[in-house]
Amino acid sequence: GYKLDVFYVGHDAAEAKRLERILRTRGITGVILAAFSDTLLDFQMDWSHFSAVLIESQQLGLSLHAISNHQLMITREAIKHLHRLGYRRSGRAVGARAEICLKSAFTAGYYVELAQHPDLALIPPLVMPVVSMTEINPLVAGWVRAHGIDAVISNWTNIPDALRHEGLRIPREIVVAALDLNPDNGLGAGMRQNHRTVGERAVEQLAILMKTNQRGLIDTPNTTLIEGQWVNGPGVPARRAPARGGIPRRR
Repeated sequence: GYKLDVFYVGHDAAEAKRLERILRTRGITGVILAAFSDTLLDFQMDWSHFSAVLIESQQLGLSLHAISNHQLMITREAIKHLHRLGYRRSGRAVGARAEICLKSAFTAGYYVELAQHPDLALIPPLVMPVVSMTEINPLVAGWVRAHGIDAVISNWTNIPDALRHEGLRIPREIVVAALDLNPDNGLGAGMRQNHRTVGERAVEQLAILMKTNQRGLIDTPNTTLIEGQWVNGPGVPARRAPARGGIPRRR
């Protein structure tokens, strides 16, 4: 029974006041904040006028109910499936900004799942800074070669191109599994995040707040986490050859 209007905002925190004026002028009292740039760290409105929920965007620091893909468990599931396929030297590469926005959920999931499998090598996770691909290519390839990695999990879609650019053969020498699989990104296997379900839950949560006239920031907000599913594909075949270089001791 609700109508949904989409408003696009820029990267300036001052956009919040402009949007607030528009919403109040049009009598809109329900707001879903979603897909904010990870460079936008502040978005202050007079929330007492609105029922509001977040879709991820945790870097905004707003005390609101939130719905998010369960990045910690998504990472754990990726490691678990790679282990079943025979990969023992799996490394995790994600962007520095994603780590900040998601409160290191990828890294936490990586370490927790490795702790369940003593035969897995502990590879130092790669946190990629915001630089050009010219700089990223040797950074990723150097990390892979230095640690004898046989599988990379990442939420960046350009990791395969970076490795190929540096002379690594995919999937013959190394495989790349997506942490956010998209059929158009060419990876072919990995974790499919349930973005549609996240959106549905956000609308359901907002409808409850509006119907019960709950407005403003929340004293004890909750976060709803949505699981993902592993998708098999030819890009990540079962591994038959033993892992290169052995398994280093854990420290």
